[in-house]
Amino acid sequence: MKLDIRYYVDCSYGLARLRLFEHSFVGMRVITALRKKLGLPQDGFSGDRFERLEKYSTWIRSKKEVIRHAEGELGHITKIEEKQKMVLRRAQEDVLLPINSLALSLKLDPHTFETLVLYNDMPLSYPDDDIVRVVSYGGNPIQEPGVYIQVTPMTQKKDVIKSWQYALVHYKKFFHLKGRKKQKGVSLVEHDDLKHYLVVEQCLTEWLKIQNELRNNLKDKKKHEIAKEDRQDLDRDVYGAVGLAVSRLGLTDTKESRNEVRNDYYKVIDRYQLPRYSWLPHYLRFLGL
Repeated sequence: MKLDIRYYVDCSYGLARLRLFEHSFVGMRVITALRKKLGLPQDGFSGDRFERLEKYSTWIRSKKEVIRHAEGELGHITKIEEKQKMVLRRAQEDVLLPINSLALSLKLDPHTFETLVLYNDMPLSYPDDDIVRVVSYGGNPIQEPGVYIQVTPMTQKKDVIKSWQYALVHYKKFFHLKGRKKQKGVSLVEHDDLKHYLVVEQCLTEWLKIQNELRNNLKDKKKHEIAKEDRQDLDRDVYGAVGLAVSRLGLTDTKESRNEVRNDYYKVIDRYQLPRYSWLPHYLRFLGL
Protein backbone atom coordinates (compact mmCIF):
# COMPACT_ATOMS: atom_id res chain seq x y z
CA MET A 1 0.00 0.00 0.00
CA LYS A 2 1.49 3.35 -1.04
CA LEU A 3 1.38 5.64 1.99
CA ASP A 4 2.30 8.86 0.16
CA ILE A 5 -0.91 10.90 0.43
CA ARG A 6 0.09 13.13 -2.52
CA TYR A 7 -0.18 10.09 -4.82
CA TYR A 8 -3.90 10.01 -4.11
CA VAL A 9 -4.74 13.72 -3.87
CA ASP A 10 -2.69 15.25 -6.69
CA CYS A 11 -5.10 13.91 -9.29
CA SER A 12 -8.78 13.86 -10.19
CA TYR A 13 -11.41 12.12 -8.10
CA GLY A 14 -11.84 9.29 -10.62
CA LEU A 15 -8.12 8.53 -10.82
CA ALA A 16 -7.74 8.79 -7.02
CA ARG A 17 -10.54 6.24 -6.70
CA LEU A 18 -8.81 3.84 -9.07
CA ARG A 19 -5.47 4.22 -7.28
CA LEU A 20 -7.02 3.63 -3.88
CA PHE A 21 -8.80 0.55 -5.20
CA GLU A 22 -5.68 -0.88 -6.83
CA HIS A 23 -3.67 -0.62 -3.60
CA SER A 24 -6.43 -1.75 -1.24
CA PHE A 25 -6.51 -5.27 0.19
CA VAL A 26 -9.80 -6.03 -1.58
CA GLY A 27 -8.54 -4.59 -4.86
CA MET A 28 -5.35 -6.66 -4.81
CA ARG A 29 -7.27 -9.84 -3.94
CA VAL A 30 -9.87 -9.27 -6.66
CA ILE A 31 -7.26 -8.50 -9.34
CA THR A 32 -5.19 -11.55 -8.33
CA ALA A 33 -8.30 -13.76 -8.40
CA LEU A 34 -9.29 -12.45 -11.84
CA ARG A 35 -5.85 -13.15 -13.30
CA LYS A 36 -5.87 -16.65 -11.85
CA LYS A 37 -9.36 -17.36 -13.20
CA LEU A 38 -8.45 -16.13 -16.68
CA GLY A 39 -5.06 -17.87 -16.78
CA LEU A 40 -3.11 -14.62 -16.91
CA PRO A 41 0.43 -14.08 -15.58
CA GLN A 42 0.47 -13.17 -11.90
CA ASP A 43 1.44 -9.56 -12.68
CA GLY A 44 -0.34 -9.30 -16.03
CA PHE A 45 1.35 -9.05 -19.43
CA SER A 46 4.72 -7.29 -19.18
CA GLY A 47 7.05 -5.66 -21.69
CA ASP A 48 6.73 -2.67 -23.98
CA ARG A 49 3.47 -1.86 -25.79
CA PHE A 50 4.10 -4.16 -28.76
CA GLU A 51 5.32 -7.07 -26.62
CA ARG A 52 2.25 -6.83 -24.39
CA LEU A 53 -0.11 -6.72 -27.36
CA GLU A 54 1.61 -9.75 -28.88
CA LYS A 55 1.29 -11.69 -25.60
CA TYR A 56 -2.35 -10.64 -25.32
CA SER A 57 -3.10 -11.78 -28.89
CA THR A 58 -1.42 -15.14 -28.26
CA TRP A 59 -3.43 -15.56 -25.07
CA ILE A 60 -6.74 -14.86 -26.83
CA ARG A 61 -5.90 -17.30 -29.65
CA SER A 62 -5.14 -19.99 -27.05
CA LYS A 63 -8.81 -19.99 -25.98
CA LYS A 64 -9.70 -22.65 -28.53
CA GLU A 65 -13.04 -23.61 -27.01
CA VAL A 66 -14.23 -20.00 -26.91
CA ILE A 67 -13.10 -19.46 -30.51
CA ARG A 68 -14.90 -22.61 -31.70
CA HIS A 69 -18.07 -21.43 -29.97
CA ALA A 70 -17.76 -18.02 -31.67
CA GLU A 71 -17.20 -19.69 -35.03
CA GLY A 72 -20.40 -21.67 -34.56
CA GLU A 73 -22.40 -18.54 -33.73
CA LEU A 74 -20.99 -16.69 -36.73
CA GLY A 75 -21.23 -19.53 -39.21
CA HIS A 76 -23.58 -17.51 -41.40
CA ILE A 77 -20.76 -15.12 -42.39
CA THR A 78 -19.33 -16.30 -45.71
CA LYS A 79 -16.42 -13.91 -46.25
CA ILE A 80 -13.40 -15.56 -44.62
CA GLU A 81 -11.48 -12.39 -43.67
CA GLU A 82 -14.58 -10.73 -42.23
CA LYS A 83 -15.50 -13.89 -40.34
CA GLN A 84 -12.01 -14.21 -38.79
CA LYS A 85 -12.18 -10.63 -37.50
CA MET A 86 -15.70 -11.13 -36.10
CA VAL A 87 -14.74 -14.43 -34.44
CA LEU A 88 -11.73 -12.89 -32.68
CA ARG A 89 -13.82 -9.91 -31.59
CA ARG A 90 -16.56 -12.18 -30.21
CA ALA A 91 -13.95 -14.38 -28.48
CA GLN A 92 -12.38 -11.34 -26.83
CA GLU A 93 -15.78 -10.18 -25.55
CA ASP A 94 -16.51 -13.62 -24.09
CA VAL A 95 -13.07 -14.05 -22.49
CA LEU A 96 -13.04 -10.55 -20.99
CA LEU A 97 -16.64 -10.73 -19.75
CA PRO A 98 -15.65 -11.47 -16.09
CA ILE A 99 -13.45 -8.33 -16.05
CA ASN A 100 -16.11 -6.07 -17.52
CA SER A 101 -18.91 -7.50 -15.37
CA LEU A 102 -16.90 -7.06 -12.19
CA ALA A 103 -15.90 -3.53 -13.22
CA LEU A 104 -19.58 -2.58 -13.40
CA SER A 105 -20.18 -4.16 -9.99
CA LEU A 106 -17.26 -2.15 -8.58
CA LYS A 107 -18.45 1.03 -10.37
CA LEU A 108 -15.16 1.31 -12.28
CA ASP A 109 -14.69 2.18 -15.92
CA PRO A 110 -14.57 -1.25 -17.68
CA HIS A 111 -11.84 -0.33 -20.18
CA THR A 112 -9.61 1.18 -17.50
CA PHE A 113 -10.13 -1.80 -15.18
CA GLU A 114 -9.40 -4.13 -18.09
CA THR A 115 -6.06 -2.37 -18.68
CA LEU A 116 -5.21 -2.66 -14.99
CA VAL A 117 -5.96 -6.41 -14.86
CA LEU A 118 -4.33 -7.35 -18.18
CA TYR A 119 -1.25 -5.13 -18.13
CA ASN A 120 -0.92 -4.00 -14.50
CA ASP A 121 -0.89 -0.51 -15.96
CA MET A 122 -2.26 2.62 -14.30
CA PRO A 123 -3.51 5.33 -16.68
CA LEU A 124 -2.31 8.92 -16.34
CA SER A 125 -5.89 10.14 -16.47
CA TYR A 126 -9.40 8.77 -15.96
CA PRO A 127 -12.30 8.87 -18.46
CA ASP A 128 -14.33 11.29 -16.33
CA ASP A 129 -11.45 13.72 -15.71
CA ASP A 130 -12.40 16.30 -18.29
CA ILE A 131 -16.16 15.88 -18.58
CA VAL A 132 -19.08 17.19 -16.59
CA ARG A 133 -21.32 14.57 -15.08
CA VAL A 134 -24.75 15.78 -16.15
CA VAL A 135 -26.88 13.10 -14.51
CA SER A 136 -26.91 12.01 -10.87
CA TYR A 137 -29.42 9.67 -9.30
CA GLY A 138 -29.80 7.25 -6.41
CA GLY A 139 -27.67 4.53 -7.97
CA ASN A 140 -25.00 6.96 -9.15
CA PRO A 141 -24.66 9.67 -6.50
CA ILE A 142 -22.12 12.48 -6.78
CA GLN A 143 -19.47 11.92 -4.09
CA GLU A 144 -16.87 14.57 -4.97
CA PRO A 145 -16.65 17.57 -2.63
CA GLY A 146 -18.15 20.67 -4.24
CA VAL A 147 -21.21 22.88 -4.62
CA TYR A 148 -23.71 21.44 -7.09
CA ILE A 149 -26.39 23.21 -9.10
CA GLN A 150 -29.60 21.41 -9.90
CA VAL A 151 -30.81 21.78 -13.48
CA THR A 152 -34.40 20.88 -14.38
CA PRO A 153 -36.49 21.40 -17.55
CA MET A 154 -37.71 24.64 -15.93
CA THR A 155 -34.21 26.03 -15.29
CA GLN A 156 -33.28 29.12 -17.29
CA LYS A 157 -29.81 30.38 -18.20
CA LYS A 158 -30.10 33.29 -15.75
CA ASP A 159 -30.86 30.80 -12.94
CA VAL A 160 -27.65 28.88 -13.65
CA ILE A 161 -25.58 32.09 -13.72
CA LYS A 162 -27.10 33.25 -10.44
CA SER A 163 -26.50 29.86 -8.80
CA TRP A 164 -22.93 29.79 -10.10
CA GLN A 165 -22.23 33.23 -8.61
CA TYR A 166 -23.76 32.14 -5.30
CA ALA A 167 -21.60 29.01 -5.26
CA LEU A 168 -18.42 31.03 -5.87
CA VAL A 169 -19.19 33.38 -3.01
CA HIS A 170 -20.06 30.66 -0.51
CA TYR A 171 -17.71 27.84 -1.56
CA LYS A 172 -15.09 28.52 1.11
CA LYS A 173 -17.81 29.10 3.67
CA PHE A 174 -19.35 25.69 2.95
CA PHE A 175 -16.11 23.78 3.28
CA HIS A 176 -14.11 25.94 5.74
CA LEU A 177 -11.11 25.92 3.41
CA LYS A 178 -9.43 29.13 4.54
CA GLY A 179 -5.67 28.71 4.53
CA ARG A 180 -5.76 25.07 3.40
CA LYS A 181 -4.27 23.45 0.36
CA LYS A 182 -6.13 22.47 -2.79
CA GLN A 183 -5.75 19.49 -5.07
CA LYS A 184 -6.41 19.29 -8.78
CA GLY A 185 -10.13 19.23 -9.34
CA VAL A 186 -11.03 18.90 -5.66
CA SER A 187 -10.63 21.24 -2.70
CA LEU A 188 -9.85 19.21 0.37
CA VAL A 189 -10.03 19.67 4.08
CA GLU A 190 -7.43 17.93 6.24
CA HIS A 191 -5.95 14.65 5.01
CA ASP A 192 -5.93 12.90 8.40
CA ASP A 193 -8.79 10.61 7.43
CA LEU A 194 -6.98 9.52 4.26
CA LYS A 195 -3.78 8.94 6.22
CA HIS A 196 -5.71 6.80 8.71
CA TYR A 197 -7.32 4.84 5.87
CA LEU A 198 -3.96 4.08 4.21
CA VAL A 199 -2.40 2.87 7.46
CA VAL A 200 -5.41 0.67 8.30
CA GLU A 201 -5.25 -0.90 4.82
CA GLN A 202 -1.56 -1.64 5.32
CA CYS A 203 -2.24 -3.11 8.75
CA LEU A 204 -5.13 -5.23 7.46
CA THR A 205 -2.71 -7.38 5.45
CA GLU A 206 -0.47 -7.77 8.50
CA TRP A 207 -3.41 -8.59 10.79
CA LEU A 208 -4.72 -11.30 8.46
CA LYS A 209 -1.26 -12.83 8.17
CA ILE A 210 -1.02 -12.99 11.98
CA GLN A 211 -4.50 -14.55 12.25
CA ASN A 212 -3.70 -17.17 9.61
CA GLU A 213 -0.50 -18.14 11.42
CA LEU A 214 -2.37 -18.45 14.72
CA ARG A 215 -5.06 -20.55 13.10
CA ASN A 216 -2.52 -22.85 11.46
CA ASN A 217 -0.79 -23.39 14.81
CA LEU A 218 -3.98 -24.43 16.60
CA LYS A 219 -3.81 -28.16 17.27
CA ASP A 220 -7.02 -28.41 19.24
CA LYS A 221 -9.84 -29.06 16.77
CA LYS A 222 -12.44 -27.41 19.02
CA LYS A 223 -10.36 -24.25 19.32
CA HIS A 224 -9.91 -24.30 15.57
CA GLU A 225 -13.67 -24.43 15.02
CA ILE A 226 -14.20 -21.54 17.46
CA ALA A 227 -11.57 -19.49 15.67
CA LYS A 228 -13.22 -20.36 12.36
CA GLU A 229 -16.59 -19.11 13.61
CA ASP A 230 -14.99 -15.88 14.83
CA ARG A 231 -13.53 -15.34 11.37
CA GLN A 232 -17.03 -15.22 9.91
CA ASP A 233 -17.42 -11.75 11.37
CA LEU A 234 -15.18 -9.91 8.90
CA ASP A 235 -15.62 -6.60 10.68
CA ARG A 236 -13.48 -8.02 13.49
CA ASP A 237 -10.58 -8.21 11.10
CA VAL A 238 -10.97 -4.52 10.32
CA TYR A 239 -11.14 -3.69 14.03
CA GLY A 240 -7.99 -5.76 14.61
CA ALA A 241 -6.24 -3.85 11.83
CA VAL A 242 -7.45 -0.59 13.39
CA GLY A 243 -5.75 -1.61 16.64
CA LEU A 244 -2.44 -2.10 14.82
CA ALA A 245 -2.94 1.19 12.98
CA VAL A 246 -3.51 3.15 16.20
CA SER A 247 -0.11 2.01 17.42
CA ARG A 248 1.50 2.68 14.01
CA LEU A 249 0.07 6.21 14.00
CA GLY A 250 1.56 6.94 17.42
CA LEU A 251 -1.84 7.34 19.11
CA THR A 252 -2.77 6.20 22.59
CA ASP A 253 -4.62 2.90 22.32
CA THR A 254 -8.00 3.89 23.72
CA LYS A 255 -11.55 3.16 22.63
CA GLU A 256 -11.88 6.77 21.46
CA SER A 257 -8.72 6.53 19.33
CA ARG A 258 -9.84 3.28 17.75
CA ASN A 259 -13.28 4.68 16.99
CA GLU A 260 -11.76 7.80 15.44
CA VAL A 261 -9.43 5.81 13.16
CA ARG A 262 -12.16 3.32 12.23
CA ASN A 263 -14.63 6.11 11.45
CA ASP A 264 -12.03 7.85 9.26
CA TYR A 265 -11.36 4.54 7.50
CA TYR A 266 -15.01 4.07 6.55
CA LYS A 267 -15.39 7.77 5.76
CA VAL A 268 -12.77 7.45 3.00
CA ILE A 269 -14.37 4.23 1.75
CA ASP A 270 -17.72 6.02 1.44
CA ARG A 271 -16.22 9.16 -0.11
CA TYR A 272 -14.44 7.24 -2.85
CA GLN A 273 -17.07 4.47 -3.21
CA LEU A 274 -14.52 1.75 -2.44
CA PRO A 275 -15.51 -1.87 -1.77
CA ARG A 276 -15.56 -2.87 1.88
CA TYR A 277 -13.51 -5.78 3.14
CA SER A 278 -16.72 -7.53 4.21
CA TRP A 279 -17.80 -7.58 0.54
CA LEU A 280 -14.76 -9.60 -0.57
CA PRO A 281 -16.49 -13.02 -0.30
CA HIS A 282 -19.26 -11.68 -2.57
CA TYR A 283 -16.76 -10.67 -5.26
CA LEU A 284 -14.96 -14.01 -5.06
CA ARG A 285 -18.29 -15.87 -5.38
CA PHE A 286 -19.11 -13.61 -8.31
CA LEU A 287 -15.96 -14.95 -9.98
CA GLY A 288 -16.90 -18.52 -9.09
CA LEU A 289 -14.03 -18.87 -6.62
